[in-house]
Amino acid sequence: MPAASKPKSGAKGKTKGKAKTPVVNIDFNGLINRAVQVPVPAANIMQVAEAKGVVYYATMPVPVLGGAIPGEMPELRAYDLAKRKALTLAQGVGGGFALSADGSTLLYNFHGKWVLRPATFSPAAKAKPLNTSHMQMQVVPRAEWAEIFNEAWRNVRDYFVNPELIKAKWAAIGDRYRALLPLVQTREDLNFIMANMIGSLGESHMYIFGGDMGWKSPPQPTAGLGAEFALNARAGRYYLKRIYHGDNTVPGYYAPLAQPGLKVKQGDYVLAINGKPLTASINPYELLQGTLGQTIALSIASTPDGTPWTILVKPVVNSGKLHLLHWINNNRREVNKLSDGKIGYVYL
Repeated sequence: MPAASKPKSGAKGKTKGKAKTPVVNIDFNGLINRAVQVPVPAANIMQVAEAKGVVYYATMPVPVLGGAIPGEMPELRAYDLAKRKALTLAQGVGGGFALSADGSTLLYNFHGKWVLRPATFSPAAKAKPLNTSHMQMQVVPRAEWAEIFNEAWRNVRDYFVNPELIKAKWAAIGDRYRALLPLVQTREDLNFIMANMIGSLGESHMYIFGGDMGWKSPPQPTAGLGAEFALNARAGRYYLKRIYHGDNTVPGYYAPLAQPGLKVKQGDYVLAINGKPLTASINPYELLQGTLGQTIALSIASTPDGTPWTILVKPVVNSGKLHLLHWINNNRREVNKLSDGKIGYVYL
């Protein structure tokens, strides 16, 4: 067994330097002959992980022709190697589990909800719900499709049974089908291209199937700030070209950036939205997606490289009424000016 090197002792009992990572040497000769079976109940085991002397594994009901056996459920189980005891930690666990890198926490889906549980061999450890309502991920399908294609290509390159064939042909085959990626419009198109790429090897039992077919997440309306952005191309930053004013006494005419006491004006720069930098390469409305009903933080500065300050605002679903009110007020001012105050303007 490897042993960590001992840190050098200094004055007053303090250590000098950092403890070195233990060197692990694995004797692969006859390795399988030294394997032993973990004495756990027979099960359809789908995933295994180990931490601190405890083996965690997920089980699934055994599939039969008549469907699932009544009463059987997917489970998360554990086996303590020192105590030589098995334990069921949770029933109704869907999709397996994940063990944190430090081996301290388990993440799994419990009856449709994500939970976190201490990774311990104890039935008393409580699982706590993980709030995922605020979690968002922006996906660019074309970039994702390219990575899926390249990952599939790499897997075949690294693990195909005939390395000589791969060495001779695989790079050219990959280039041929990679050139078709700009034509891909759906995940089905991507699967078709990858299937033909892999089929070029003439090898059986290699398949492409599945993937995200169609949009499964609900549409995310884009929130607005009741303002117009403009880009300072030279500085690579956005500023507020116009801030629309509303009427807080009338529903639907709330103007986020025109509230009393808010430290922001036309011409100010928006350097970040909710802590995410806003630069020329980003559409400002990308950072406003999914923020309806929330209070968000804007980093504001007088110049592109000025010292920013933070304001809190609540976006609106639609700035259309603010634009309409701006148009009405402009018309009213123009009529008043041209008629020397003798004609009134009424919007119906």
